[in-house]
Amino acid sequence: MEHTTIYKDENLYCAFPDIAKLESGELLVAFREAPRRKTISHHDPQSRAVLVRSKDSGRTWGEKTAIYADEDGVQDPSIMQLKDGALLSNFFKWRFRKNREDLEGSGQVYDVSSLGFPEGGWTADIGTFVVRSEDSGRTWDKIPSHFEIAGHKAISTSSPALELTGGTILLPVYSQPVTSGSEMTRPSPSFVMRSRDKGKTWAEPALIAEDQEGKAALEEPALVRLKSGKIICMMRADSGGGDLLRQAESSDNGKTWAKFWETPIMGHPPHLLQLTDGRILCTYGYRHKPFGIRASLSSDEGRTWDLKNEIIIRDDGMHTDLGYPSSAEIGPGRVLTAYYFHDEKGTRFIAGTFFKI
Repeated sequence: MEHTTIYKDENLYCAFPDIAKLESGELLVAFREAPRRKTISHHDPQSRAVLVRSKDSGRTWGEKTAIYADEDGVQDPSIMQLKDGALLSNFFKWRFRKNREDLEGSGQVYDVSSLGFPEGGWTADIGTFVVRSEDSGRTWDKIPSHFEIAGHKAISTSSPALELTGGTILLPVYSQPVTSGSEMTRPSPSFVMRSRDKGKTWAEPALIAEDQEGKAALEEPALVRLKSGKIICMMRADSGGGDLLRQAESSDNGKTWAKFWETPIMGHPPHLLQLTDGRILCTYGYRHKPFGIRASLSSDEGRTWDLKNEIIIRDDGMHTDLGYPSSAEIGPGRVLTAYYFHDEKGTRFIAGTFFKI
């Protein structure tokens, strides 16, 4: 294992990275940055989506480029390249208001008054947005695309979109089911949205998984399409679901999904990558002692995972505020995993680890 720093600024809270390898060989890492506050919170009205770029397989990283920022807080940006060369970045946003009533109808509302934001002491997730770049991520759309799902609010995202053969794009999301106002009726399900116009519009929500017993929220879905055509989705389970990842599969390009099951993998959230040799790499944050980043491999298209040989990427974390790993194969069997970590001064930064499989 060889650890590296991808981006660090002691005045910023940098987290939730996503790595993409472009056809040119360049690596991009998108992440969320926000001012460093006295109190740690993932809610921040000044958070924005940015990226850094490497032209030497992750050894050095260039200047930071803005992806998206506006009056709302940007959260969990992901990035991917389409077959036509364009890039898509998806993220969700927090809206902050001084009065709770101003967020009525937005889904679950959070009290952040103790954080002292001048923008207001109440916030809500206002949904997922997508922007496009035609110049390898140097400039981005000013106006993002947006969508709704009937009966659902707070439609969130944390993993990149997936382009199918023929150009249709799938976007993994999760949501808060509501009947009216901000009342959440059951734990979060996961969906895929579908775009047939290069990410300009999104429709045709297809349910990936929902816990019919109402015990576990199935959130932060990550997708990989295998060489065989099968799509695997791995999800974080919260709200009583424990830390074991849940898995679902589709054999018809995400239109329908087999019933999800509980994997033996403890961690969250997941990222999936099929390696050139056909194996699937699942990386995840490990928020139990010893805190860190881990990975598991499957050699049978996700039917089983080799937990006996779990890969310990690092186990020197000091607390649970870490993770959200994302991996790229930078050479045959050589991987760079990006994630957020912390140092002894409390700075949250974007780190990476090179390793061979």
